[in-house]
Amino acid sequence: MFRGWLALAGVELTNTSRLVAHARPGIPQTMEEAVGQCVCRADYVSYDDSWPGLQAFLGDGPYVIADAPWYDPAIPQSAELLGFWVTQIDGWGPTPVSRQVDDAIGPGGVAGPHRDQYRTLNIEFSIVACTNAGAVYGLEWLACRLRPAKAWGGTTLEFLAAHPENSAAVPASLRRVMNRVTVTQEPQVTQSRGTRGEQNRQGNLFAGNFSLAVLDPYVYGPVTSATVVWDSTVTEQITWAHAPDCADPNSCDEIPILASVECVPATVDVRPVQPPVCAGCTPLCAVETSVYEIPTASGVLCVDQAVTVIVTAGDDPVSVNFWFRPCGETALCDRTGFLSVAGLPAGATVVADSVQGRPYSIVDGTQIQQRGIVSTPSGAPWTAVVLDVGQCWELVAQHEPGLDFTVQVQVRGRSA
Repeated sequence: MFRGWLALAGVELTNTSRLVAHARPGIPQTMEEAVGQCVCRADYVSYDDSWPGLQAFLGDGPYVIADAPWYDPAIPQSAELLGFWVTQIDGWGPTPVSRQVDDAIGPGGVAGPHRDQYRTLNIEFSIVACTNAGAVYGLEWLACRLRPAKAWGGTTLEFLAAHPENSAAVPASLRRVMNRVTVTQEPQVTQSRGTRGEQNRQGNLFAGNFSLAVLDPYVYGPVTSATVVWDSTVTEQITWAHAPDCADPNSCDEIPILASVECVPATVDVRPVQPPVCAGCTPLCAVETSVYEIPTASGVLCVDQAVTVIVTAGDDPVSVNFWFRPCGETALCDRTGFLSVAGLPAGATVVADSVQGRPYSIVDGTQIQQRGIVSTPSGAPWTAVVLDVGQCWELVAQHEPGLDFTVQVQVRGRSA
């Protein structure tokens, strides 16, 4: 894991390259850059493990104090803070696994069910400042920046999987994100020291740590996003269109079962009575079916890919059913990842987010709750879609002919 950059809730949390630029300011090219450079000139950096290409990768402007995320002209000591240096992170890597193994009645043992656990990140950091007041301000600012992680549902943490320098790896392919990240320990200072040769002052170099709990234990790779252009569209004349659970699939072979001829087991129907749903049988003259081959996730070596579907209605309300299937398969038993969008208002956007694991709507760029729009054809709640990354998959849409809507898919690899 590259320690030189962390972003919490989409906003920079730590950036070693920014700190190094402040501690080793170069020759200013403009008067504004000269004014924006740090107020103290001392070489605090003896070992530089930052990435020189980070500024260009993130699209940042010059790293000067006046443009630092913590700088506030109303707080003079904010100009005396040079930045944060993450020195160690424990807890990243493969997903933590819990599995109990008990003794068998005979030789050996018996393994219980596998369970992916939440992970804990222990982060050690340094605060580098020109003055003690600047270092104390940095500690307060860091605590404020962690506030999004105090939310009940947590937030996101972005980072690079490895240091990109001197590697053939494309830096964008190393971008990773963790979800449902919550803070479990506030930043605590464990050591404080001052600059050598300076008298009558307290420490301006702090060392400390804080802890985060990642409730969703998986790490997701870079997003592959595409606007759906349907590969094929077929309109079929029908008498009735019904939900997939109205009839049992008749195109799939049943799994054979060998039963005793002397003691025939009784068949007990334990299926619960299904409540009526508004997506039940509806009289239509025709149904339109469209197929799109989804792109494959990149950047993560594993067998899972999470697929997010974003639907935007046109000038009229939209109701449409989606599902996924292996490329070229048409058997009813090969359908998976069902998604029903019912009565999406004209011009509205709804997201079935398989990374966050929940559906929501977007209004003016803000996520809001949706009610009664996203479900499944059976009326059950929608669940995240995770597909095998090593297989070709198609997205199928079925709806009334002539509906105006657009679909985007976002595919992310999910690590083990």
